[in-house]
Amino acid sequence: MSASAWTNHISLESTLAGFDNFTYGKWQVAGAVAGIFATYKLAGLLKWWFIDPRFSPLRDVPGPDSFESMLLGDFQKIVASPPSSVYKEWFAQYGHSVTYRGVFLARQLCTKDPKAIAHILNNAYDFPKAPHMRAFLVRLFGEGMDHKRQRKILTPCFGPSHIRDLTPVFYDKAFELRDIWLHQIEESEQDVKEIDVFVWLARATLDIIGLAGFDYIFDTLNQGETDELVKAFMELFAPMQSPPTIGLLADIIPLVRHIPTERSRLIARSKDVMAKVGRKLVREKREAVLAAATGDGALGKKSVGGKDLLSVLIKANMATDLKDSKKMNDEEVIGQIYTLLIAGHETTSTTLTRLLYDLAHPENHRVQTKLREELQSVSTDRPSVDELNALPYLDAVLREALRLNSALDITLRCAGKDTSIPVSKPIGAGEEVIVPITLVNRDKEIWGEDAEELKPERWLNGDTLSKGSEIPGVYSSLLTFLGGPRSCIGYRFALLEMKALIFALLRNIAVELPDPPLAIERKSLWQVAGAATGGFLVYKLAGFLKWWFIDPQFSPLKDIPGPDSYESVLVGDFRRIVASPPSSVYKEWFTQYGHTVSYRGVFLTRSLCTKDPKAIAHILNNAYEFPKPPQLRGFLVWMFGEGDVHRRQRKILTPCFGPSYIRDLAPIFYDKAYELRDIWLHQIEETGRQDQEIDVFVWLARATLDIIGLAGFDYPFETLSKGEIDELVVAFMQLFAPMQSPPTIGFLMDFIPLLRVIPIERTTLVDRSKEVMARVGARLVRERRETVLASANSDGSVEQKSVIGKDLLSVLIKSNMATDIKDSERMNDEEVIGQISTLLIAGHETTSTTLTWLFYDLAHPQNHGVQKKLREELQSVSTDRPSVDELNALPYLDAVVREALRLNSALDITFRSAGQDTSIPVSKPYIDKRGVERTEIRIGAGEEIVIPIALINKDKEIWGEDAEELRPERWLEGDTHPKSSEIPGVFSSLLTFLGGPRSCIGHRFALLEMKALIFALLRNISVELPDPVVKIDRKSFIVTRPAIVSDDGKMESAMPLLLKPARME
Repeated sequence: MSASAWTNHISLESTLAGFDNFTYGKWQVAGAVAGIFATYKLAGLLKWWFIDPRFSPLRDVPGPDSFESMLLGDFQKIVASPPSSVYKEWFAQYGHSVTYRGVFLARQLCTKDPKAIAHILNNAYDFPKAPHMRAFLVRLFGEGMDHKRQRKILTPCFGPSHIRDLTPVFYDKAFELRDIWLHQIEESEQDVKEIDVFVWLARATLDIIGLAGFDYIFDTLNQGETDELVKAFMELFAPMQSPPTIGLLADIIPLVRHIPTERSRLIARSKDVMAKVGRKLVREKREAVLAAATGDGALGKKSVGGKDLLSVLIKANMATDLKDSKKMNDEEVIGQIYTLLIAGHETTSTTLTRLLYDLAHPENHRVQTKLREELQSVSTDRPSVDELNALPYLDAVLREALRLNSALDITLRCAGKDTSIPVSKPIGAGEEVIVPITLVNRDKEIWGEDAEELKPERWLNGDTLSKGSEIPGVYSSLLTFLGGPRSCIGYRFALLEMKALIFALLRNIAVELPDPPLAIERKSLWQVAGAATGGFLVYKLAGFLKWWFIDPQFSPLKDIPGPDSYESVLVGDFRRIVASPPSSVYKEWFTQYGHTVSYRGVFLTRSLCTKDPKAIAHILNNAYEFPKPPQLRGFLVWMFGEGDVHRRQRKILTPCFGPSYIRDLAPIFYDKAYELRDIWLHQIEETGRQDQEIDVFVWLARATLDIIGLAGFDYPFETLSKGEIDELVVAFMQLFAPMQSPPTIGFLMDFIPLLRVIPIERTTLVDRSKEVMARVGARLVRERRETVLASANSDGSVEQKSVIGKDLLSVLIKSNMATDIKDSERMNDEEVIGQISTLLIAGHETTSTTLTWLFYDLAHPQNHGVQKKLREELQSVSTDRPSVDELNALPYLDAVVREALRLNSALDITFRSAGQDTSIPVSKPYIDKRGVERTEIRIGAGEEIVIPIALINKDKEIWGEDAEELRPERWLEGDTHPKSSEIPGVFSSLLTFLGGPRSCIGHRFALLEMKALIFALLRNISVELPDPVVKIDRKSFIVTRPAIVSDDGKMESAMPLLLKPARME
């Protein structure tokens, strides 16, 4: 019997009977089959990912040789940049056709060659939409593969005669919107009113498509988005609601759609509403059509008529002269409602919004005036379609709007088979083609050097656009409505609708930019198009589950004392640690388990926390064998651009923080310290009392920010006098505002960098702030470099030994440009700019926070004696600006600063990880969980180490029973805490500035700055707790800030204290 004959005899009953008699369990069989299938899919994925691109016909097409990511290729660069800007850059560099790497390194073609585009669009069924795009459309609209059949039925609905019948709907809503705007202007009691035209135009076009599309009254112009169908539609297509990667995974892996995520639930809920309303509309329209049918109930196709498009479609679909096999079923008809909503609403409103924005610019007021004059020359408020189309300047303005502001920036196609495209290389089946609509519409080779300008006259000057005839656009040599058999079927509808709206609105209303103008960015809908395929999950999931559940079971840390249980299978004890007061959980564990403990972190990874001095010395002194953990390094690279070149950067940075350079900065420290003192004294004086409650945290933060601005890069923030208005300050404050993202999500982003492409509020804010900091930083670096070059040797060289100057950035640039520095050791501009961000966070927040906590401690009644003794010493100095040597010669001031740094380290903990499997020695043996005494800690490569800075700085075994008290005298009594010598701190046996080769390079800067501020402020002002006393909590966000938690749970970083003038003795 042949194989095919044998398979024909297989029945369901015989198959089930075979399973019943099978000796292995059914789940074993299922598991084996699933494993084989996963292996098969994985092999296919790896072939597609790594092998197929190497043999792609596109590999020889010009384009970038490198790509940004092994996973995403250049996708992230494309979606993170302004729409089409990357393609524009590539066209300038490589020519009209370029190839690049997309998701999973797939070769993709982008071309603006007119002949190539014409071939693609005119052979639309040989170049269908990309698979993931088709899956997306099927999922949302029910759009299937039978486009030809559907279009044949739909074409009569969008014929010229039917579109003309819809003109009253267009005018009704256009004038309704005009009257709303005029009423709002009138209510403002001025001749001008700032109005969000995008929202109102979207409502008008939604109302229009509701009535013209299916005779449905949305009435959003009057009632807003209250209708259930409107709300469902708005929720479904709200921008940035779904992370790009997850959204596409649902299209590639149908099973993912059943995962109950917020996005999948929203889609299901919205589709249910739209389907319910859609079925009702279809049923009502069908009943109305049947009621108007001929006596025998028949409908002739030629009798199709009516106003709303859905009625016309149903009539056409029910026509007796249409074969049953050609008709659309109810689901296909309902799908057209969705298509009408998105295609007939959002595109039109967006194009008109951009047109009004362009006309509002002063350089285009001439165009607006000329257009209005033509519109006002029409004697009627409702010209006919022919009269409207006979207005030449209106027609030219509309063509120009469609050229400049296409609703879609690009469209995606893919090769249905191995083929060749004229004027291009061959292309393989399945490879994607990007048609850059906007770039072609603005191509200077086609439209001239003024292609980026709004110039309607180009359409009135005869055939000045000869090259435009090569563009296969269905309308006016533009790609806005595409071309070929899959061009936009509703372009006549859109043209008449836009003309009616422009006529009603701009005939009566002028548009201008607001004062001050707002920064309007273009965001493409393609920026939410997807990124990854499902096969990759199979590959990554196996490794991920191993790392999550299996590796911790074999970790060398498993026998270290510590808690056996954990709170969450996802984040271990991480949530408990961050929700508790800083370091309190570690302190509890040390009390229970000893000096060294192991616990479960995110994804149940084993983490080590130790306060053993010998262990900490080993870790810090061998810093490059114990680097920062990968997720922390990823965070720092994301935020600052800090990379893995610390040794090289530190060699160049070290001169900047030498004692002589820091001394030169003392005048800046004093200037800002006394400016703050005078502000506080003035605020006290203004009250008419002898005291005033002042938030010292805010003011100290401003003072240290002003100091680091001037001392760091000679940049005047002037926050003490003007507040936080400078753009660099605002960007910095937004970037490091506390509690900006939920801790778990923020931490997951560090574990999974791909999550950072998700356009949530936090990532958007980070990107926006980084852009400002990078732009200002680049300007500062450029200006400092020009200054350095201006003072260089006659031959243009800069010697390192000649490096002098005040601000640290100038010193750094001089050091980096020195002729006696090897080129391989120099920092590039990105690294230099990154130091600005590092200086801001390390040289501002840490100092202000430490001083804030010192003032808080001194304000407590039990510490007034310390404050008094300190003030007496400060007032014993005869000058307001003692030299650095005189300042350092004040013993009690020095002791107070050391004690402040001990008690209130800006960082509570620091993280490290083992670079390889290794052992860490300990000073005190411990008993592991097996009962064995250990003198070292074995740790696996990549496992995390927590160094509890604050706990070690306050450890009673080191500092005595009064370790938690403010007692500066401990630093004046000689060697009363010998155990502190075991701590490898770079300053005073403290971990505040860490120790070893990665200790804080700026500790001298911080010490002199704090002493200058304390001298100027506490010499003249005393601090006390307010009455009533405010409860201050400690909250960590990079640094440990003071926080006031209100009854509703909201948190404010503040430190209100009672300040009084101090009489000079």
